[in-house]
Amino acid sequence: ASVTASSAGSQNHVLTVSQLASAQSVASRIFANGSATIGDGTLTIALGRWAGDPPVFTARDGATPVNVSISASDTLASIRDKINSANAGVAASLVNDAAGTRLVIRSLSTGETQAFQITADNAALNDLTYDPNSGAGMNLAQGAKNAAFNWDGLDLSSESNTLTGLSDGMSVTLLKPTTSSVSVGTSNDTTSIKKAITDF
Repeated sequence: ASVTASSAGSQNHVLTVSQLASAQSVASRIFANGSATIGDGTLTIALGRWAGDPPVFTARDGATPVNVSISASDTLASIRDKINSANAGVAASLVNDAAGTRLVIRSLSTGETQAFQITADNAALNDLTYDPNSGAGMNLAQGAKNAAFNWDGLDLSSESNTLTGLSDGMSVTLLKPTTSSVSVGTSNDTTSIKKAITDF
């Protein structure tokens, strides 16, 4: 973790990190290459949260679903570009390996309420949808999660790994989970109060 304090004085705290915040990421099936075409229709990307078992999607308050129009001539590469230009709160990329090409879509922000659902109005685009209850579409590579940590005996959570103003002007950036408690502190410095803790 790295620690910054803006208020004067010495501070000593105990931190344990059990989980980092993460962004949702999904991957399509393998296509031959980025020039593959899928079909036409409209993809709808909605931001929100998946919760429960089976997971149920709840749209985030104030977030408007974004429609992305796909034509039959659109390639996997042009679909990526359309998703990226739609300002839907996600980023799309093509990932290539020896097996072929996958379309990968990832939330731009970490946290449980930064997850997304992708639906289509045409079955031709089902390979590019994401709803874990549909039995088809893209596969979850990483779930949207909050950071989970204990600060001075309090179990806390955050949608971000950057904890601004956590305690008396102290900000902490979580870098990885800990295997045991870590002592976190700052000391007086008249020009700035700053200490980096890099070894958990």
